[in-house]
Amino acid sequence: MIHCKNNLIKKYSQDNLPYMAVSGGVDSIAAAHFLRHRIKGIFHVNHNYIDQDTEIKDKVVDFAKFLGLYNSSIFEDYNGIKKFGLGSEGDCRRIRLLAIERHKITLIYGHHLNDCVESYLMNCFNGKNVFNPMPYKTSVGLGSTVIRPFLLTKKQAFIDYVKIYKLSEYVIEDNMNADTTRKRNFIRNKMLPCMKNMFPLETIVKKKILLQYKGIFDDENNPQI
Repeated sequence: MIHCKNNLIKKYSQDNLPYMAVSGGVDSIAAAHFLRHRIKGIFHVNHNYIDQDTEIKDKVVDFAKFLGLYNSSIFEDYNGIKKFGLGSEGDCRRIRLLAIERHKITLIYGHHLNDCVESYLMNCFNGKNVFNPMPYKTSVGLGSTVIRPFLLTKKQAFIDYVKIYKLSEYVIEDNMNADTTRKRNFIRNKMLPCMKNMFPLETIVKKKILLQYKGIFDDENNPQI
């Protein structure tokens, strides 16, 4: 089931609808389709960092056209990654944040419960003894906001949604997600499959989210599918 915090989205009028950040992965494709009648358009940044990036952008463009949102979507192309010797995930993230800030928009991210579990483990390994869940709302510069209404949704729900609505042709996974020399990928691809049957991490993190954001993420107020 997809859990989406309705109150984070419904306050936006038709004249001021948020955009949906779409990377091309299964999570953002499912989330964008789920909210297709409540978003203004797609937001996508092509970093031109790896050879696959152009193919990813083409898929996202096709998806925006399929949703009927292409003309109101924002597609950014950045060509400075290799030119200026940049190349870390942090560099790509900073480029995205600059683009978000420049457009002065409200942007929905598809971060979900499994992302929060990964962040929990990352915090543990980085020596942080207090875990704070991903913020459900973040200001970006002056005038832009990121909201995360799917923090209680499990990744499997997005995978199932894509199958039900036959959206697989628009999904393209970043090849870098398989690179286990990156800490988050190692946690996701190596550690969590071994841990999931022994440690109820999703339950632990979900309780933390509900406690931290009491009154914001209450199960009974979340539309589901």
